[in-house]
Amino acid sequence: MASRVFDELPDEIVHLLKQEQYVTVSTIEPNNSTPDVHAVSWVYAASPRILRFAVDARASAVKNLREIPGMAMTVIGGGTTYSIAGEGKILTTEVSGISFPLAIIEVNVVEVKDIMFYGSKMLRGPLFEKTYDPEAAEELDKKVLEAMKNIY
Repeated sequence: MASRVFDELPDEIVHLLKQEQYVTVSTIEPNNSTPDVHAVSWVYAASPRILRFAVDARASAVKNLREIPGMAMTVIGGGTTYSIAGEGKILTTEVSGISFPLAIIEVNVVEVKDIMFYGSKMLRGPLFEKTYDPEAAEELDKKVLEAMKNIY
């Protein structure tokens, strides 16, 4: 069976990405054209066609997107796995109130594919926990989400 293909995010993924979620972000390393994959939890669906995510501004994903804006994000949810292709644009590398250089990247969604293998479904999404100070983590997460929602 061929993959289902969309030109924007399905509603269940927009809803899922309104909160902290585990995703992977893949960029292209310009020097050798190989994929560079990062696990990210700061991601936000601004609309069915616009995603934002945040990473440390020193991450290789930021450097890669400056040279090659094409990227992909993998999201597990809604009983399946989605590959989201798009163009990444660095909106900022500094956010007020964050003690380290934070990059917020906006992704113009070009194509969304349901890539789950035939005859199967995901029973639950990936679960994770932050292992550093829970109060500090919660405060930082709130600041980053607000920055991703309100940047312009």
